[in-house]
Amino acid sequence: RVGDLSLSVINANYQVPVADAEVEGYFINQSVSHTTKNTANVSNINTFGLRGSHNIAAVPGLSYQGELAFQNGKTNGLFNGVNIKAQGSLMDGGVNYAFQNIAWIPKVGVNYSLYSGDDRVPDAKNKGWIPLYPDGLADKMGAIAYGTFGAPTNAQIFKLSASVQPTEKLGVNLAWFNEKLQ
Repeated sequence: RVGDLSLSVINANYQVPVADAEVEGYFINQSVSHTTKNTANVSNINTFGLRGSHNIAAVPGLSYQGELAFQNGKTNGLFNGVNIKAQGSLMDGGVNYAFQNIAWIPKVGVNYSLYSGDDRVPDAKNKGWIPLYPDGLADKMGAIAYGTFGAPTNAQIFKLSASVQPTEKLGVNLAWFNEKLQ
């Protein structure tokens, strides 16, 4: 049928038994075939990614995480009658520390995200990151920025965060974002 969306996902997660660590690989394919009856426009985006996180046993409360992802495929846009090629990348990394043996459980963190961007040259390539079903994106770039600017592409985002939890059901989180569109 015209414009049907097809989504395929493969996700593999491994909990490292000798360390408090996790490794996860994923593949996402989103395609919309024949977006119009009279053309062969096809949107087909593949995303390959690897995530990892580790709680460092030697320093209780210290953890780090990272993610690398790459995209390729074709968008349903046309340039001179040819589908536009999609090539994007994402790099994300962060370090967090939860203070030990303190009543309000204070935590601090730093995170850096880099989303590839297009060079804005009119050609048959889009090198910008295309978010497919993002989870927690507002936490990475800020809810206000996400609502204002939309999905991140061609952006560098630096985040500093701090939180306390005075009671079991009450927590206070502060985050500062420095976002740069390239």
